[in-house]
Amino acid sequence: EHACRPLRTPGRGLDRIDDGVAGKLARRCGDHYPPWLPPPCAGGGVPGFTPETDVLVGCLLRRAHCDALEATVETLGDIRALLRSQNPLNLDFEFGGRPGASFADCPQAPPTTSSTSTTTSTTTTSTTTTTSTTTSTTTTTTLPPATTTTVSLPPTTIPTTTIPPTTTVPVTTTTLPAPPSVAITEFLADPVQSSDSTGEFFEVVNFGAAAVDLTGLVVRDDGRDAFTLAASLALAPGARAVFGRSATAAGGQVDVVYGSAIALANGSDELVLEYHGVEIDRVEWNGGWDLRPGRSQEFQGHAASDDNGAATRWCPSATAMDDGDFATPGEAAGPCDDS
Repeated sequence: EHACRPLRTPGRGLDRIDDGVAGKLARRCGDHYPPWLPPPCAGGGVPGFTPETDVLVGCLLRRAHCDALEATVETLGDIRALLRSQNPLNLDFEFGGRPGASFADCPQAPPTTSSTSTTTSTTTTSTTTTTSTTTSTTTTTTLPPATTTTVSLPPTTIPTTTIPPTTTVPVTTTTLPAPPSVAITEFLADPVQSSDSTGEFFEVVNFGAAAVDLTGLVVRDDGRDAFTLAASLALAPGARAVFGRSATAAGGQVDVVYGSAIALANGSDELVLEYHGVEIDRVEWNGGWDLRPGRSQEFQGHAASDDNGAATRWCPSATAMDDGDFATPGEAAGPCDDS
């Protein structure tokens, strides 16, 4: 379920999804058989199956894509020939560049088109039977010679058609805004004084030299948690914005409430920021981080020049909030808790 669920995530490019699945398998499975793999990926059902991560990935991709093709054919009818006639890559493209991970390799192979011409000959037999005498008479008929008739048609005048001049349609070019220098600088995945569903939050900072409007910003993980910022959110240079699961998270210092769209796992998870289809920041935490209940993780650096993806640049907060948890939402990072 952990490996296959990204394949069912809507609104993503298939290549990005395939890469996400490969990354999760590599991190979680290594070269071992995961006990939760669906058949035939669980072993024995694939010729030449070996417990290598690449084979697991290819098997999972093939299964997911073939299930999707089968469901489409059952719902919409046999549209495979139409898809291939429009563009062969519709069925032959290998997802993630992995052999055996294309629709054409599914058991429901696209039908081939054949044309058969059949000539039918009919023979009629006439038989006359009597009790005493049978007479057979053959009559030869001579046809008159063929006559050729020439018909003279009056001359025909073909009207002349004038083609209008070509009309030039102006082309409007749309320039997308440049990706902003916005990065994640703090998150609390395991609050103690409130539940995860009300107390989780994260903070972003505009490290750029110009103000930005984050309307359309996509916040997601590598699974199926995601939301898109629909309302306008302007950030001046150096300004911070706090995103919380509820209005009471982060001591009430919340600019955007995202509810249950994203849940931050306590042990290992990821937060990704996308702006108009471009990934602008990513933070992934795991068991190698100094994660502590009731203390946020604060970035100790400047994301415009420092790597906020390295665990060594983060530490648990030592600054107490009014509710008893430790964090600095909406403010610069405080000292680290070295206890």
